[in-house]
Amino acid sequence: MDNADFEARMKELMGEFTTLTKDAHELENKIQTDWKKDFMNPEELKNYVTSAVASFIRNDSVLLTTGAHEQAINHRIAFYLERDFFNNGIHVDCEYNKHLNDPKRINIQKICQGNLRQCRCGACSKLLRKRIYSIDEKLFRPDIVCHRRGVDNENVIVIEVKKESPCPFDEAKLLALTSPVSQDGQYAYTLGAFVYFPKGMAHYKWFIEGIETQL
Repeated sequence: MDNADFEARMKELMGEFTTLTKDAHELENKIQTDWKKDFMNPEELKNYVTSAVASFIRNDSVLLTTGAHEQAINHRIAFYLERDFFNNGIHVDCEYNKHLNDPKRINIQKICQGNLRQCRCGACSKLLRKRIYSIDEKLFRPDIVCHRRGVDNENVIVIEVKKESPCPFDEAKLLALTSPVSQDGQYAYTLGAFVYFPKGMAHYKWFIEGIETQL
């Protein structure tokens, strides 16, 4: 191959490389566009949650039968969510207590004390025992969040988990976390999910725009 042929072949290869690079960028942009459509769609996000919980049940249900701490359960569900969100730029965090640079807060006055008394979980008992109703707000940490850290317009999924039964304090957190900005919400997560496991079976409550709803 002489120099002229070599140069012609190199130009041809560079042209092919440029085309492949352009195609790759277009595919990446399409994936990001499609994903952004998905994270605005609660039905699509529900599938992420139920898929992760199904993987947990299939692989880690021993955590439900051996008295493992709820944080161990949360970690495994978050692990499967992170697997499914891989390459979407979405972070999956447990016990994430930040709202941008500030701590997360909830208005305690909006939670019915009667509901707290009916719940036997540690969080509700602590709220009543410490007479926390004398203050307006409480710092809190959701069990699992799917979001993009450092920005406030890509809060996607928030999940609270209990082993056996719903918890009114956790439900209040989900109502607050999914309330839209137009209704004075601070966080505006697209979908909230309460997951609990009576007799080892997954049950769900869904929250959209600050309201418990059916999905």
